[in-house]
Amino acid sequence: ALHQQRHLQVSSAFRETEQSLRKRLDSCAALLTLTEHRFLATQRRHNGTPSSIMQGNLRNAQQRLGQLRQRKAQWEELCEFKSPGSQSWHECQKLVGDIEEDIAAEEAKVRNYKAIL
Repeated sequence: ALHQQRHLQVSSAFRETEQSLRKRLDSCAALLTLTEHRFLATQRRHNGTPSSIMQGNLRNAQQRLGQLRQRKAQWEELCEFKSPGSQSWHECQKLVGDIEEDIAAEEAKVRNYKAIL
């Protein structure tokens, strides 16, 4: 009787583990399917060629670079109204510096995409 009870406990634990794993596998399969659909849609949008995908990436990076430069100019203009040395002035300068770092990273992307193409 003890052996049978133990067997039922093991079987129950196994079924729970199996169900949990099946749920996870189903979730992963759904995510994979979604990723495949997105990839195919991206390929269709860029005519499926690697160079056209890179050209799209280059255009996106150039557009983002323009937006970052515009945002930096706007913040620099706003910083002029802050009292030099004040906390708000320092915060403003920090933000401008962060945007400059983003600009440098985006410029590197543009250079890399151009080198690839």
